[in-house]
Amino acid sequence: MTVEVRGGKMDKKFRAVFWEKLEELKIDWNGKSVIDIGGIGGPLSLLRSPELKGANLSCLNLSEQPRNRDFTFIKGNANEMKMILDDTYDLVFCNAMLEHDKFFWKSVAEMKRILKPGGLLMIGVPGYTKDENPPLNFLQNVTFTFRFHMKKDYYRFSPQAIEEVFFEGFNQIEVISVLRPPRILGMGFKPLEEKN
Repeated sequence: MTVEVRGGKMDKKFRAVFWEKLEELKIDWNGKSVIDIGGIGGPLSLLRSPELKGANLSCLNLSEQPRNRDFTFIKGNANEMKMILDDTYDLVFCNAMLEHDKFFWKSVAEMKRILKPGGLLMIGVPGYTKDENPPLNFLQNVTFTFRFHMKKDYYRFSPQAIEEVFFEGFNQIEVISVLRPPRILGMGFKPLEEKN
């Protein structure tokens, strides 16, 4: 069985799906503002998507990141991003971070706040789903998930939670399960006008 290791086989497959979804949207990100919440700046960064060429790229992380000429690094906590104004980014994404965030709902609210109306939010998390094609019959009522892999690893999310909690009030929501055990990618667009 493949285990989750940052930069391992699973992350490579997930990055490919993430980039493929960006490509399918056919949005010209040139000159637009993009931020990766909890991301890294190395060669494995999702900010290195070919679709984001020409975008103004930022990365927020709790820890200092090495200087990088391609990205602007912001040191801070995703639970409270006071240093970023409302409606700043055209694309906000977060991958493999919320499961380590004790107060993930605060981070999700902050991501929505800094996203421009009409902007795209993409969130990748380890999840659990029912296996529709179990390898053995007795596993048909079992759900699969990632093992705990870090000291602070609090949550796993269902596709329903991603759609109804993370993307509540958003438009064109899509939730897909990638890999086995699942990594779930949710995406949606912030409405142009707030719903009352």
